[in-house]
Amino acid sequence: MSKPVSLRRQRTLLWGCGVVIATWLGARVPGLIHRARQARWTLENQVATLERSREDLTRAVAQEDSAAAIKGVLLAQAPRLLSGSAGPEAADALAGLVTLAVTRGNARLTRTEAIPDSTTRGRLGRAGVLVGFDADVRGLATVLQYLSTGDPVLSVESVHVLVADPSAPPNTAEVLRIELVVRGWFLKEADT
Repeated sequence: MSKPVSLRRQRTLLWGCGVVIATWLGARVPGLIHRARQARWTLENQVATLERSREDLTRAVAQEDSAAAIKGVLLAQAPRLLSGSAGPEAADALAGLVTLAVTRGNARLTRTEAIPDSTTRGRLGRAGVLVGFDADVRGLATVLQYLSTGDPVLSVESVHVLVADPSAPPNTAEVLRIELVVRGWFLKEADT
């Protein structure tokens, strides 16, 4: 039969178990506390990232809405712009419009030449044409009036007028040699 354990031994045994448990907890609890803090820090960062993402998404939607509005305004102005989505195409369209104006002014076209122009404003590009023709004063007025009142909107940047034959008899119609630089805007293709 076994002897009953004395009170002193019971206390020593309890103290030993307590020390073992305290040692075990002392080894485990700081790691648990560290992992809990790290998990909390990660969670706070994820919440902050989510909030920033929501704000960015809200801003992106607003920017898409304003981009769509700007595109709508540009497309509404399309009849006032030159056809073509690149400089050479727009210059050809511009040359055609100016040639039509010269024809309506009963003038004789002597030359058309595209002028390189790298001016841009957002999706708008500018094209230019140098046009030479012979006409009288009435023909010049008709050409300038046609260019200033039609669609698309064109701007006459410079006008050079020379008298073709200054020594012509007074009873003959005066022939003028005219050179115009005409410019217009076109809508460029969207960058993809």
